[in-house]
Amino acid sequence: MLANALAHALRISLLGGALLTSTAALADSDWDSLTPEQQQMLGDFRERWDSMPADRRERLKAKAERWRSMPPEQRDAIRERWRALKPLPPEAREALRQKWQSLTPEERREAVRDLHRQHGAPGRPGHEGHGNGHDRND
Repeated sequence: MLANALAHALRISLLGGALLTSTAALADSDWDSLTPEQQQMLGDFRERWDSMPADRRERLKAKAERWRSMPPEQRDAIRERWRALKPLPPEAREALRQKWQSLTPEERREAVRDLHRQHGAPGRPGHEGHGNGHDRND
C-alpha cells in the first residue's frame, strides 16, 4: 500500500515539477533583467538567481512560461496534486525523486499519461513526456 501511495505521489510530483515555465531570454540574464511578471513567477529563486548556472535559469524561465500559458483549470489540478505531496516527509519526497530519476524516458511518459487519465489533466499531443529536462531537480 505504501508503494502504491509513493508511486501515486511520484506521478503527482512529476507533473507538478514540470509546471513552472517562462519565455526564453538571454542565457546570462541576471535577476534585474527579468520582466516584472517573470520576477513574480520565479520569486522563490530570487536570492540565488544570479549565482545559478545559466542553463538552469533558462530551464526555470521556460517552465514558468509553460505554466503561465496553461489553462487555469490545468493549473488548479496541478496545484491540487502538489498539495498532496507537501505533507510527505522529506525522506519520502527524496525517495520519489530518486524513483523518478531511475525511470526510463518511456516509463516517465507513461507516468504522465497515467496522471492525465486518472486526474483529467488535459494532455498535449506530442508532449506526454515533455522530454525537456523535467527530470531535473528545479
